[in-house]
Amino acid sequence: MIETTQDLLELLSPSKEKYQKEDITQFKYVIYARKSTGDEERQIRSIPDQIVECLRLADAKLLTVVKMFKESESAKEPDIRPVFRQVINGIKEGKYDGIIAWHPDRLARNMKDAGEIIDLLDKKTILDLQFCSFTFENNTAGKMLLGIAFVLSKQYSDKLSDDVKRGTRRSIEDGKWLNKAKHGYYKNRNQYLIPDKINFPLLKSAWKMRLENYTLDDIATYLNELHYAKAEGIGGEHHKKFKMDKKTLSKIFRDTFYTGVMQYSETIVDLNKIYDFTPMIEVSDFMKINKISDLTKIIKQKIKASKNNIKSELMQGMVKCGYCGNVRSTGLTSKQSKERKVLYFYYRCENKSCKYYNRSDRAHFVLDFIYKYLNANTFATNDVYNHYIKEMKAVTAEKNQLLDTKKRSLINEINNQEDKIEKSKQFILDEEDQQMKDIFSQELKKTITSLQESYSALEQVRKEIKANNGVSLTYEKFLELMGDLGDRIKKAKTLKKKDLLIRKIFSNLTVKDKKIIDFTLQSPFKEFVEKGFVTSGRGGETRTRDLTLPKRTF
Repeated sequence: MIETTQDLLELLSPSKEKYQKEDITQFKYVIYARKSTGDEERQIRSIPDQIVECLRLADAKLLTVVKMFKESESAKEPDIRPVFRQVINGIKEGKYDGIIAWHPDRLARNMKDAGEIIDLLDKKTILDLQFCSFTFENNTAGKMLLGIAFVLSKQYSDKLSDDVKRGTRRSIEDGKWLNKAKHGYYKNRNQYLIPDKINFPLLKSAWKMRLENYTLDDIATYLNELHYAKAEGIGGEHHKKFKMDKKTLSKIFRDTFYTGVMQYSETIVDLNKIYDFTPMIEVSDFMKINKISDLTKIIKQKIKASKNNIKSELMQGMVKCGYCGNVRSTGLTSKQSKERKVLYFYYRCENKSCKYYNRSDRAHFVLDFIYKYLNANTFATNDVYNHYIKEMKAVTAEKNQLLDTKKRSLINEINNQEDKIEKSKQFILDEEDQQMKDIFSQELKKTITSLQESYSALEQVRKEIKANNGVSLTYEKFLELMGDLGDRIKKAKTLKKKDLLIRKIFSNLTVKDKKIIDFTLQSPFKEFVEKGFVTSGRGGETRTRDLTLPKRTF
């Protein structure tokens, strides 16, 4: 019976059960383990290791694992991982509720996949994510931190790629060859190409035959009859039978390497000036066989291909039509001025039912809006930094706790292994049966190997603890990373770099009548704005629907 105001209050109050935290032990999880076969992820845990760690996490939290997915593909680019797509489709179909992975970078290292994951979390299609080396809670702060993790994974991946390219270029500039040895040469341990005593004379005679106008078929037959075999591995000691053909010979006779001028991608070096290189043919004879036009043909093709692909490097798939909502296509056109040829990027609507069909707007309208928005709204604020530090402290503390547990476990394991080694040694000394001695000797070797691995693992954990304690950015580094974003994008030296920076911040932009009428930010920038952490200047926030910017070229 309702007689008092308290009775009425309890009647009208929402049920407490409504606000109780969901029981994640009732969810159906899948484990997703990924490792790229490329060199850039050599240091990442192996797929079996990731699965073991994920299973341990599931056991510790009493999670139900219904399936495990393994994939050996890079996550740098979107839409190239069929297994990852199976996982996402399974979740959309309601087969699974959540994903367990070793780290967020196993799920995504590109903004498209990362955005899809966060969008599915927002829509409650993905009910939960669990990571072995990252703490995630399915709330606004958790999704913001996950977004930062995805951004940093993308940055790390890009930096790693740049470092690899830089290292490759330096190796080539030092005269080192990174691929399989060239025909007629072998690679020494320093990766320099040295004449192969067996095949160098044979190919030298092939060059002479070409100078005397022998056909490629004749030269191929000559080499095959002499049982031509290519040097394999380091040192030139091993040779593998190789059937010479016209295609291979054509490449050899056009390769400037045999004069000492080595080309690798865009890097060209003179080996004769780097080390004691032995050329197979003189430049003058090489030019008797080749025309200058032949040598420049491939370079011209690369330049042409680069120009054809350049349009895809500037916000492709990001610009929407303000009339029909479809994504506009990216294009590139040129105009010859008195002084030089000027390139113009544009975004064209290809929806035939749209009133703006086959019409386009130049990219500078979009770029000018981006510059102006980021210069008027700074993410380098105390609120953003304090929120970042608060979240990072919680993550660091939890990870330290896990690492400390792992360290104690390893120390205990090392003590047990050392005790086992001593007992095995004593048993071998005391045992008279030779067969038993042999068995325990083998077991002793395995235990010693395991002990060495445990010491290495302990050292790695200690390094992780040290690195984890210093994982948060200093305020100065944070300001350097987040400050002056508009100017940084504007001053980007390449379109690829400009595009990459824009994609880290913006998800899409809608253009209509040469104005940006709407846009969506990527996480965590979106959450920063929603929380009011962003400082607006120069007249306030610049999210306008009437912003017309001055026309210019770039």
